[in-house]
Amino acid sequence: MKKITVFILALSLALSLCACSKASRIPSLAEIAENGAEWGGEKIRQVHGCTLADLEKAWGEANGELPGEYAYFWKVDDTTSVNVYYHRNAEIEHITVTSADDQQEPVPVTPDFQPAQMSLAQVGGSSFDLSEENARAIQQILDAGSWVPDATDCASDYMLTFDDRTIYYHSDCGTFNEQLEQSDQSLHLSDAERETVNRIIQAVIPHDLIPNAPIEISDVFQMEHKMGSCRGESMNTVYEEYRASPIDKGLLCLEHGEITTPYFCYPVNAEPIGFEGCIMYCFLPEYGEMVFACNPESCADQNVYPLAANFEDFIRLILACGTANPVEQIVWMDKSKFEEHMANEEKVLTDEQKAAVQQLQRELDLLPMEDPFEYVKAIQKDFDGSKVQYSDDYFEVTGIENPKGTATPDQPLFEFEPVTIEVHKNSGAEKP
Repeated sequence: MKKITVFILALSLALSLCACSKASRIPSLAEIAENGAEWGGEKIRQVHGCTLADLEKAWGEANGELPGEYAYFWKVDDTTSVNVYYHRNAEIEHITVTSADDQQEPVPVTPDFQPAQMSLAQVGGSSFDLSEENARAIQQILDAGSWVPDATDCASDYMLTFDDRTIYYHSDCGTFNEQLEQSDQSLHLSDAERETVNRIIQAVIPHDLIPNAPIEISDVFQMEHKMGSCRGESMNTVYEEYRASPIDKGLLCLEHGEITTPYFCYPVNAEPIGFEGCIMYCFLPEYGEMVFACNPESCADQNVYPLAANFEDFIRLILACGTANPVEQIVWMDKSKFEEHMANEEKVLTDEQKAAVQQLQRELDLLPMEDPFEYVKAIQKDFDGSKVQYSDDYFEVTGIENPKGTATPDQPLFEFEPVTIEVHKNSGAEKP
């Protein structure tokens, strides 16, 4: 069978969830084999937002992967295969159609393939193990990249450890540096690759555990530490983008509104984000970008508690949990109780809520928090709530001593001038 010519297909694939299946608009394997890769590529190009998951829905599970390539293949019959090449787990590069006489022989997928066990740490901070998916994505970037001799002069704020290798990373400019036995080497990432790596970092390392400044690594690479960012990018804050989104915030348990009923525990200077019944999600100026929950019916021993170091992390928690409700509940739960709660939430989430979460992820271009329970617990551990500004009602309801000293229970509410009333008896001798 004559080999069919390969044509390049430029098709962007977002690693986000799809609101609906596009599989019905994808041509069949037989149609692509008959009409060629160029025709098939154009047809798939017309299915906007098509992902590898959509291809699997249309064609079934891939029969295998091509050795040494980022590619899966699907068998049309015993002699013909459709191959889909993807770019570092993010984009489809092109498709091909091969016949039995092609020299490149596909090999079956090894289901139990495991990437190298990889750990990630802030330089000078705690280390966190990466999931198989995240380790695979970074491994592919490292393996496929064009490393150059010598290290760069970028400051590194993170480090990867795997297979007896330690690779330093600068998140601002997207540069890896590695010290070898004989020399050093560096790898500069594309914007898409940098965003992929940085999203993994954000998903793995809780923000409250991240030191403020990158570390100087001149002792490792004999390079000069440069302060400041390598990129001068500007964009609207995640919060501004969220506020501008047309998504029904009530589906996320973040009903928009102002404080109409000032419950006793609401801080006097709270800036509301949204409401879930009497529960208010808000910012408190004393704590900067931190996001709080204020619950007058809390099951915990406090009514006001932090949920996230910033609004971006708060959204990523919602992406992981479906709504804000499970995030707020973590304060009084242990791990098993939280997992049980999440299982129940999955059963009751409506299609509208799931669609809202998917839309939110697409619009804000964020990844779900990898371990929401551990993240929130880390934020709440040893939290200093002394700066929260409560009303007098809070102290009256809770019985906690008011530090402002405004309670005056023995003072009368009203005070009048003394009045003397004289009563005289009329003898009745004279009529008025």
